[in-house]
This record gives sequence, structure tokens and C-alpha cells, in this order.
Amino acid sequence: MQRFLARIASLALCLSGAVGNSLAQHAVPPSLAASPVHFVANAQATNCKSGIAAIRIYTAPGVNAYTVNAASLDTRLSLASGTYNIVIQAWDNCGHVYQAPETITVH
Repeated sequence: MQRFLARIASLALCLSGAVGNSLAQHAVPPSLAASPVHFVANAQATNCKSGIAAIRIYTAPGVNAYTVNAASLDTRLSLASGTYNIVIQAWDNCGHVYQAPETITVH
């Protein structure tokens, strides 16, 4: 599996009613969130003309919390109190993987 620098076009975490920082190509400081946490992501296949196949939200290493077979997602996930190392991962139809990490604390 070939990996690239995260190229998730946009990712917004709507935390307690406010829109979180964009994760276009960087992580942001830990954020506080209330459950359910609102995830909005949009991926672009910069290395594949065939486009994005799917986007997945991981709430911990190997823990698939949500998957959509599309180039964007808009969902709310109920998460227990605690700190989460979230990874939004997208795949394109050429086999490339794109990732955007974010650490959040749910209260």
C-alpha cells in the first residue's frame, strides 16, 4: 500500500456547535468535544483521475467507526468520554491512501 502526505481536502470537526480547524495538511492542537461529535470531510484524489473510492473514520488504531463509499462524509458519532486519536482516511480508485489525524477529548 502506497502512502502519501495527508491530502484530505477538508475536514471539519464541529465541536460543541463550533466548527473545528481544517486539517488540509496539518494536525491541530487537541480539541474538546461533546458527544455526538460531528465529522465533515471531503477528499480529493490528487494522484488519481478516477477519484475517491471511500472515506473512513478511525477512533483508535484499527477501530473503524464509520465508512462511506464516497468522496465526502457528514456524520455524527456518539463517543464515550475520553481522548481519541482520530484518523480520517480516504482511498482513491488507483490504490493511494490519504490520511488526516486529529486528537480530540470528549467530555
